[in-house]
Amino acid sequence: MINNDKSLKFCSMDTDFDEQENEVLALQAIFSEEEYLKFNSVKQPETSQDGAECSDSLSGASCSQRELLLTCGDFSAHIQLSDSFYIKDFQGDQPTANIAHLPPIVLGFELPPTYPHKDPPKINLSCKWLSPKQLSRLVTHLDEISEANKGEPILYIWFDFLQQDSMKLLDLEECLVIQPSEKHSKEVVDQRVVQDIASNSILFHFLVEYNKDEKQRMFEKSTCLCKICYEEKLGIDSFQFHGCSHSFCKECIAQHFTVRIESGEVKQLTCPEGGCDSQGHPSQIKELLSSDLYERYERLLLQCTLDTMLDITYCPRSFCQTAVILDPGSTLAACSGCQYVFCNLCKMSYHGIHPCRLRKDELKEKLDEASEEDLEAFKARYGKQLVENLINESASYAWVDEYAKHCPVCKAAITKIDGCNKMTCTKCKAYFCWLCRAILSRGDPYSHFRNSLECNLFPGEELEGLNDSDSDSDFDPFDFGIP
Repeated sequence: MINNDKSLKFCSMDTDFDEQENEVLALQAIFSEEEYLKFNSVKQPETSQDGAECSDSLSGASCSQRELLLTCGDFSAHIQLSDSFYIKDFQGDQPTANIAHLPPIVLGFELPPTYPHKDPPKINLSCKWLSPKQLSRLVTHLDEISEANKGEPILYIWFDFLQQDSMKLLDLEECLVIQPSEKHSKEVVDQRVVQDIASNSILFHFLVEYNKDEKQRMFEKSTCLCKICYEEKLGIDSFQFHGCSHSFCKECIAQHFTVRIESGEVKQLTCPEGGCDSQGHPSQIKELLSSDLYERYERLLLQCTLDTMLDITYCPRSFCQTAVILDPGSTLAACSGCQYVFCNLCKMSYHGIHPCRLRKDELKEKLDEASEEDLEAFKARYGKQLVENLINESASYAWVDEYAKHCPVCKAAITKIDGCNKMTCTKCKAYFCWLCRAILSRGDPYSHFRNSLECNLFPGEELEGLNDSDSDSDFDPFDFGIP
C-alpha cells in the first residue's frame, strides 16, 4: 500500500513536471526575446530517497530526480503607454515630462514540484516607479487570478495581466504622479514586493533618462532611410536630431557638419531637412567629428557667442586677445590675461577723463589729403607698413560706408546684392529692414512691410491703390477704364 501511494505521488508529480515543461516551452516561444523572460532550474537541498543524482534539466529526469528540481525565472513586463502619457513630480513647481518607456515591472517566480495541480508558484514583484502599496495591490490581484484558475497553468495569464491591465487596475493609464517616499506609513505592505530605487527624490530624473536611453536603444535597432544619400542604414549607424527626430546616416551628416564648421557657420549645424532648424546636440556632434575639428567647433562657437554680447570686448594686444567683460557706463577695461588696462573706445592705455588720442584717425585724414611726396614722408616717419595698412583700411571702410549697412543688433557690416528688403544678419541671424534698419519680429518679420508706407518688401515696389491726390469722390467701382 505504501509503494502504491509513493507510485501515485510520483505519477502525479510526473504529470506536473510535464505540464511545467510544456508551459515553459510555450512561454519561450511567445516571449522569445531575453529582455522579457528568463528561465533557470535549481536543485533543492534535499536528496531523493533512492540517492539518485539530479540532472540539470527537466527533460529526461526520472520522477525521483525531478522532485529535486525547481524551475525559477523572471518576467519583465514592459508596459505599453499611451501617446499622451506623462509623469509628474511632487517636488518644487511639479515639472512634467512626456514618457514613452518606463522600466519594466519584474515578476520573479519559482515553480514548486506540485505546480500546477496543487500549489501556485511562489512569487515576488519589484518595480522602480511603483510604490510598495501599489505593488501590493498587484500581488493581491495575482493571487486572485491564481485562485480563480486553481489547478491550471497560470504564468501566461499573470504575464498578460501585468503588461496589458496593471496600469488600468492602478488608475495610471494617463499619468504617473511621483509621490514622496512613505517611510512611516502604517499600511500593511505585502512582504513579496520591493520598490527597487533608493529614493523617490531622484525618480523623476531617473525615468526621464531611462526614457531617453530606451528611445535611443529602439532607434539603434531600427532601420532608417537617409534623405541625403537615399540609402537604408541601421539606426546604430544613423544620426537622429533630438528636436525633430529626423535621421540621416552618420557619414552624410558628418560631412554636412564639417562643411559648416570649416566655413565658420558653427551656429548652423542644423537638420538638413527642408524648413527644419533643429540644432545638433553638442554630445552628438562630438561623436561624429575628429578631436581637432571638434576643438575648432568649440572655439568658434565660443568666439561667435562672445561677439554677439554687447558687454564683451577683446584685449587690443595682439599676443593676448583675451575676452574682457565691460562695466556698464565705464570706458575702463582691464584684461585678466595680461593685466593691461585700456580705454574701450580707443583701445589705448586708459587715460581717465582725458579725450582719446585718435592718432590713427588723424593720420587717415592727412593721408586722404596727402600728395605723393607727403605719402613718402609719412612712410619714413610712421613706417611703410603702417601707412599702407591705413590706406587699405580707409579704402575698405569707404567701400563699406557706401555699399553696406550695419546690423542693428551686432553692428556687423551687411551688403545686399539682390532680393527683398527683409535682411538676415549672417553673424547673429537677426532680421532687420534694409531700408530703415528696424529690427523685425522673428515670428512675423513681414508685418513691418505690410504696416509701413515707407518700407516696401521689394525694391521699386509701389503701393497699389489711392495716391495722395486721389479722393473717395473720384473713385468709381464700375469704371474699368474701358472707353
